[in-house]
Amino acid sequence: MKEILRIEIPNYITHVNLCDSREEKFYTRCSRIPFRYRNENYSFSPYGILVNRRTGKEVLANPKTAGKALIKKIDGQEFYHDKLKTSVRARILTEMKAFYGKYIPQTRKAIKCCKLRLEIHNTEEKGYEDINNMSWIMVRVIQDALSETGILPGNASKVIAGYEVGLVTIESEQERKVVLSLLHQSEQI
Repeated sequence: MKEILRIEIPNYITHVNLCDSREEKFYTRCSRIPFRYRNENYSFSPYGILVNRRTGKEVLANPKTAGKALIKKIDGQEFYHDKLKTSVRARILTEMKAFYGKYIPQTRKAIKCCKLRLEIHNTEEKGYEDINNMSWIMVRVIQDALSETGILPGNASKVIAGYEVGLVTIESEQERKVVLSLLHQSEQI
């Protein structure tokens, strides 16, 4: 098989930022109030929000997460078992397409029958996790990105005859990358 196109994608995406800042949530009359707030130092405001009587400040129900970004790990198990909300799944796929689309040139056209090869370069312990959980999503997203950039006329079985995914173990996390190859396939699989 002859290699038509080879693209190295350094530091491939493993997490997606779902929001930059999570909103503050406060305890209300309907909330389950923790035991530490059930004393004379705390009461409810006229609006039904738990406040500290001395300071007058509202008590945060999510002090560890309020104002912080929500970052989601890309996990094929959650896709496979349908554990993600539709909006979260769409956001992950959109971010992945945008990320991989940056590295794919827009000018070349591949022949119709080709094979897609992905080499995931990662450390041994993280690499096996990526191979098992991310590779099938990567293949699908990269096929879509190749179609959208015009390299492939589509991602049907007549265009991509097959794919293979392999793991290349590396020493450090900084060398992490994906090597994408399109191979000329003389006969279909």
